[in-house]
Amino acid sequence: MDPQANLPRQQLEFVKDRTSKEPFDPETRLSFHIQEKGLQPDYAVSLYGCTGTVDGIRGDHVVLAPPYIVTKEEIDTLVDVLARVLEDVLSELK
Repeated sequence: MDPQANLPRQQLEFVKDRTSKEPFDPETRLSFHIQEKGLQPDYAVSLYGCTGTVDGIRGDHVVLAPPYIVTKEEIDTLVDVLARVLEDVLSELK
């Protein structure tokens, strides 16, 4: 039995184009920027940025791994902060 199988973990994959599912250019380092932005004091959230989702090189995703005893209110806060982080990082890419 995998003790981590029931943890409330989620992954979000990011694509440049939703229709074609084209990933962001690896040089963009999107997941790294999301992770770093989340660690800034204005956000104070740990988002695990990962790359290589598509082919080992291209593709970005972020893992959300709250504690097992997380409350609904804490999940709501996490989602709100994540939305702010994504909004700010994606606006910086334009």
